[in-house]
This record gives sequence, structure tokens and C-alpha cells, in this order.
Amino acid sequence: MTTVFIGGSRSIKRLPTPAGRRLSEFVSAGADVVVGDAPGVDHAAQVFLKKQNYHRVRVFCSGNQPRHNVGDWQVERIVATSARGVRRHLEKDRAMAREVDRALMIWDGKSSGTLLNVMRLASAGRPTELLNAKEDQVHTVSRPEEWQALIAGLDETIRAELRTKARKGGDDDLLTLHQDRQRSARRDVQPPSSLEPLKSDEAGSDVAGDHAVADRDLSRKAAAPSTKIRPAGSPSVGEERKAAQSNRRRSSDPSTSLRKTKRRRSNSTKNSKAPKGQGILPGVT
Repeated sequence: MTTVFIGGSRSIKRLPTPAGRRLSEFVSAGADVVVGDAPGVDHAAQVFLKKQNYHRVRVFCSGNQPRHNVGDWQVERIVATSARGVRRHLEKDRAMAREVDRALMIWDGKSSGTLLNVMRLASAGRPTELLNAKEDQVHTVSRPEEWQALIAGLDETIRAELRTKARKGGDDDLLTLHQDRQRSARRDVQPPSSLEPLKSDEAGSDVAGDHAVADRDLSRKAAAPSTKIRPAGSPSVGEERKAAQSNRRRSSDPSTSLRKTKRRRSNSTKNSKAPKGQGILPGVT
């Protein structure tokens, strides 16, 4: 049989209509109901269950007698000898959270005690239907990540009060655990560029790295100047360059070209003259 924890804010004196409908569903299903003895939602839920003539109810208290028990139901007295004041009532809430399978919390949108109950239940993996009476919205919280997402949108004043009450009630270690989980989840979803360099754990990564090294070596070889082997005694590179420059200067000098032309004409005239004692034509002197 399902056991349901009914709780919420002290500022709420009457159950909102959606909360009454959901509580009626639990009653129709024959669920076991645990409820506190505080004013506010605890007392309003007791009045509702009394009108339904429902008997499967247990009232938890931290004093000698419950402050409210309108249906004369079974009382579970939580004795916390080392706890006083607010912490004594928080011990009662922790005991209730351990007893149940799920919860229905009616919240005024600001009370930290209700949020702490939701946190305890989420830590144990027990779902909570959180009805925000101020906004008439229902949030289902089953995991610590969902609880963190819920309080992330709250005003800083509420979050500060939540931290203070957690420390007073001895839940600061649990609150720190939730914050660590949130930071860890944020790191997991960060882009790879913000993480540490990945190691090559897979063979494929090693092979890709080998190919990259080989390609880099080839590009270096292609970029390096080629080396020619010169025979011993041959002109150096500098001498060859000087000779080439000298030849280019001579070929571009007009006086050099004129001298070459005259030399060619002189050679042509010498070759055309006949030897002494001979005529131009054979047999003619």
C-alpha cells in the first residue's frame, strides 16, 4: 500500500482546490497518510481528512502531545533528546520522509521548511508533487537535479533562508551534496573546448596521430630546398651566378652588339676573297 506524506507551509490555512482533489484521489486509492501537527497545511489537511471520515492516518509530533489531531488518529511521537527548538521539528519531518513512498506538498512560494522536505524526499528518490498555491502550479520533483532546477529560479532571499535553516536543522551536509551534484552536472555538459585535452585512449586516435606526423614530415621535406651534388673543382654557385650576370650585361650592351656585327661582316669578306694568282672563275687568270 502506498504511503503519502502531506505537508506544506504554515501560512496556508485552507487547502487549495487542486490540493483537495489530489488528496481525495489518495483517499479513494486507500493510501496511508502521514501528516504533521503544525498549524497551516498540516491542520487544514487534517480537517479535510476528518470530513472524509478517513481513518488511515498517522499524526507525527515532536512534543509530548500533538498540537493538532482533529481526527484522534494514531500518533507517532518523535523524540529527539539532543535537538531543541526548530531542529526538534525538523527531526520529525525527517522521520516522516523516511516513512513514505511519495508526498504532496502545498507551498506558499517562499517557505524554506517545505523546500527542505522536498529536498529530503528527492535525495531518497521519492517523488513529490509540489503545489505552488501562489501561482497555482504543480511541480513534480523526483531527483536532486530537479530540486536544484526549482530553487535556481527563486529569489536570493529565499535561497539564503533555505541555507540558514538547513544549517540550523543539520541538513547542511545534504544541501552541500546537492550543490556538488549540480556543479558536476554543469561540468559534464560544458563544451569540449573548455575541458582538459582528451587523451588518445582509442587505437583509432593513435593511428590518426601517426598519419598527422607523417603528413607533417612530408610537408617539411617538400618545403626544404633540394640539394645538388657538384663534382670536385666545378665552379661554385656564386661563381656561376656572376658569370651569368656578366653574360647578360654583355648581351644587352649596344656597343658589344655592334662589335659582334662588324666582326661577323669582316669574317664574311675574308672568306669571299679568292687566293692570289687565281681568277674568280676557274681557268681565267
